[in-house]
Amino acid sequence: MKFHLKLAAFVSIAWIVVLALRPVDGAAELVDMLSIPGAVLLGAVHMGLAALFWWGAGDPPNRLGAVYVGLAVFSFRAALGIYLVLYAMEGPATMIVLYEMVMSIGLVAAMINGLPPVWRPELRR
Repeated sequence: MKFHLKLAAFVSIAWIVVLALRPVDGAAELVDMLSIPGAVLLGAVHMGLAALFWWGAGDPPNRLGAVYVGLAVFSFRAALGIYLVLYAMEGPATMIVLYEMVMSIGLVAAMINGLPPVWRPELRR
């Protein structure tokens, strides 16, 4: 679970980089869909999530709140990504959302798979 929470923190930091630097094709189009206050708010939220996930990775059995927030956030990102890719977006920006959607689905599955050892440490292998 430590790895999964650290990966979640890096994903949030990657979104901050996309918001600030627009390093890939489609990132500018994706960021331009937001207003300036919306982009600043989104960056602040991702900074807070990155800090929460990194803190939770330190001791997952005693910081289950970070694990549950991670499950909720990535479940929401996966559902939103499915909607955006299938119905709302076109062009290069769709690929960024598609990559994040696939990674979010995988991260949710991995975090769910890692829950029993976090709840009961005697189940660890």
